[in-house]
Amino acid sequence: MHEIDEILSEFLVETTEQIEAVERGLVALEQEPGDRDRVAAIFRNVHTIKGTCGFFGFQRMAHITHVGENLLSAVRDGSRAYSSEIATALLQLVDVVREIVDRISATGEEGEQAYEALAAKLERLRSQAPTEASSPAAPTPAATTPPEPEPKAPAAPSAATSQEPADPSAADDEVQAQGVTVDASGFVWTQPLAEGDGDEVAAGETPAMASDPPLAPASEPETRKLNLVDGPPGVATAPGPARPAPPPNPGPAQDKDSSSPARSLVSAGSIAESTVRVDVSLLDSLMDLVGELVLARNQVVRHASVRSETLLTAAAQRLDVVTTELREKVMTTRMRPVRKLFDKVPRVVRDLSMKTDKLVDVELAGREVELDRTIIEAIADPLTHLIRNCVDHGLELPDDREAAGKPRSGKVRLTAAQEGGTVTIEIADDGRGIDPHRVRAGAIDRGLISPDEAADLADADVIEFLFKPGFSTADKVTDISGRGVGLDVVRTNIEEIGGTVEVSSTIGVGTRFAIKIPLTLAIVPALIVSTGDERFAIPQANVVELVRASDASGGSGIELLHGVPVYRLRGRLLPLVFLKQLFELAPPG
Repeated sequence: MHEIDEILSEFLVETTEQIEAVERGLVALEQEPGDRDRVAAIFRNVHTIKGTCGFFGFQRMAHITHVGENLLSAVRDGSRAYSSEIATALLQLVDVVREIVDRISATGEEGEQAYEALAAKLERLRSQAPTEASSPAAPTPAATTPPEPEPKAPAAPSAATSQEPADPSAADDEVQAQGVTVDASGFVWTQPLAEGDGDEVAAGETPAMASDPPLAPASEPETRKLNLVDGPPGVATAPGPARPAPPPNPGPAQDKDSSSPARSLVSAGSIAESTVRVDVSLLDSLMDLVGELVLARNQVVRHASVRSETLLTAAAQRLDVVTTELREKVMTTRMRPVRKLFDKVPRVVRDLSMKTDKLVDVELAGREVELDRTIIEAIADPLTHLIRNCVDHGLELPDDREAAGKPRSGKVRLTAAQEGGTVTIEIADDGRGIDPHRVRAGAIDRGLISPDEAADLADADVIEFLFKPGFSTADKVTDISGRGVGLDVVRTNIEEIGGTVEVSSTIGVGTRFAIKIPLTLAIVPALIVSTGDERFAIPQANVVELVRASDASGGSGIELLHGVPVYRLRGRLLPLVFLKQLFELAPPG
């Protein structure tokens, strides 16, 4: 039963990844509706989801994805032109699949909702009278040729099945007919559809394995357990004589290895063995143990520095090096690129632009910058809120932009960059900017400052009022924003993970939000300082420079300015803070 749970868990993970890929592809396809490769990739992912959920008996998910697959097939073969309406319907399909996956993850069941309205909408879009696409796609070979497929190099094996039996026993029967016996704790996977395959799916038929070139009889069936946790499995094949090699392809020359099914499987097996999925809780426990080891290391190194034993000092130094390297390696396992977070932004912007009747282009940069997974989870909601603010408040309507001499389409730019132990994420737009006079007036109306105080404040300081609870300059409240419960929560959430949020804006040019956050919260290197009987840790990311307070003559270098102690550093006067006074510490006892 435990192995079945592992397989189901792996199915949920794989389906989540595939549906995210479908979502990204659908949004990108609106910009290039003639991209047949992208259409084919989306089709393959939806087909894979349909097949695997059918295997597990999740019939509602299988049905709704099958209807969506039929619509994608019509788009792929050119009988339906990809449009905004089709994109919206397919994105609704993505949301439904994600909802079902979440329900299965929580309860083990897909629920009773049939999603008939969405299924009818998808079918209506597919069955409408054929439309002329701007560049009609040529018919795929599978639609015009007999059952023998066009010879092509085998694709890399994938953790996806192109079979979709609703009953697992039916899958066993069909597979055993080809000389392969499935272990009860695993199941057989085959290669996903390549571009041009699967047109029979559009007609509502399940692709039959009999359409493939027949396998030679095997001497005896092979029992094989395909463990999904270890990585993408290879294509299950029967022992004995191999499938006849396809005739030479008259097209461009291909790599010798890629033309051999056996070599492809061996190579895929090597790739599968090089990666493994690990439960996040195990990584967290491992990080906790490394943290304890670091503390023990620090104690050993400190004692070794006090004592003058050569062997102890050498062992402490070696322990220091190994522990530091181990800590860095374990921390690396927790790091994830922000790509997964950034890739959700185009969908968010698309939906918002349709609600607000605005034209918006999205630019993403720094997608490969890595952050601790807990940091990524913590900034997801604040980032989404800032994006919504840019589209709803920042960007103008197309006619207003044109009247102001701007392109009709606004721009939202999201970037990430690492500097030392921190990462800066910027969200910028080229919209109307923030009017400090409106913010100043709003602050006065709400009693946050007096008119005299407002007059003395610089524009940059006035904009900070946007982060006050309940503050908003929106003319009207919508379901997107304007309720004044956003930016203060954004700043609070970011500060809880040790980050900061800054905003700058120029009227008529745009607004920029900058989020600065630490790389990780797992282990934070710190500078230890003592005063009296107390010790304090200052994160190294917040330490700019260490300076010994003394001058060339041997004095302290400390001066008094209006009775306040300051330190002159390279011509600059820096204020001094004494921890003992700041925290009102008692004298050492």
